[in-house]
Amino acid sequence: MQIMHNSIHEEYRQRLANADWALANANAQCKVKDAVIAARDVKIQELTDLLDAATDPAA
Repeated sequence: MQIMHNSIHEEYRQRLANADWALANANAQCKVKDAVIAARDVKIQELTDLLDAATDPAA
């Protein structure tokens, strides 16, 4: 009975560790995605500014 009890606890701990790893991995992916989006937004603004400067009739 004790061996089965220990086995159940070990499986629970392993699944919890797996879930913790999956959550940490997902959080890391979101941070990377957010950084990529921020860099893209900066580049879009730079290009928009260049386009505005190139098409400004006062220039």
